[in-house]
Amino acid sequence: MEVQNTYKTTWFKARAACQKLGGDLAVPMNNKENSAILNIVKQKSLSQPFIGFRRHKDNKFYTVQGVMPSYMKWQPGEPNGPNHEHCVHFYNNNGKWNDIPCSNQYPFICQRHLIKRK
Repeated sequence: MEVQNTYKTTWFKARAACQKLGGDLAVPMNNKENSAILNIVKQKSLSQPFIGFRRHKDNKFYTVQGVMPSYMKWQPGEPNGPNHEHCVHFYNNNGKWNDIPCSNQYPFICQRHLIKRK
């Protein structure tokens, strides 16, 4: 995982920036990956960056790859905004998640899968 710029932008523009680099918004799939993101967030002093989850029409959250995740780490009381909070950002103090409007502007974390060459 890597931080791609610390500027603030909307979720959709953040995703496009990650895709332009050959990746996508970071998607923590387990507690170890979530902790790794929290470490990056703290090291880079990021304020609540976007991560790669979005609410779909069925009112459930999916990864940017369109997969329903088996791991989620919501802040207590979240998600709580089904009518207008369709994107997810990461609390930098505890690594828990919050649903927010996609039009809000936050920094973001990109994830690229590296392919090992033989």
